[in-house]
Amino acid sequence: MAFIDVVKYCDDLSKQYERSIKMLEAVDKDYKNGNISEEQLKSIENSYNKIKENYSRVAYIMYLLNLPKSRRKKKKEMAKKPIIKEVFNMLGADDTAILKENEQVMDDIKSQLDNEVDDDDIK
Repeated sequence: MAFIDVVKYCDDLSKQYERSIKMLEAVDKDYKNGNISEEQLKSIENSYNKIKENYSRVAYIMYLLNLPKSRRKKKKEMAKKPIIKEVFNMLGADDTAILKENEQVMDDIKSQLDNEVDDDDIK
């Protein structure tokens, strides 16, 4: 996949995310009017969270791809826009959150297998 394809993919996800926000606002209005149940609302919110998570992760990757390559310039760029890093942290889409989440999933899988899998077998 070329960089331009990644940019187009991110743009498409961004448009979907914006549409999903508008849909969620309409759903919230329907809920307040009593047209949908609380159970339906929670189900819709869970679905929305998947879209939000996908968008935030791809947006974080685009952020990383657009950082300068030089360490000095990168540090300067990140210092100019500290709010961006905070937003990604809040969304759970920063570099450490995703890696921690993956480790937690692997630990959960391992515990479900009753520790039949050794760490040496995974490497």
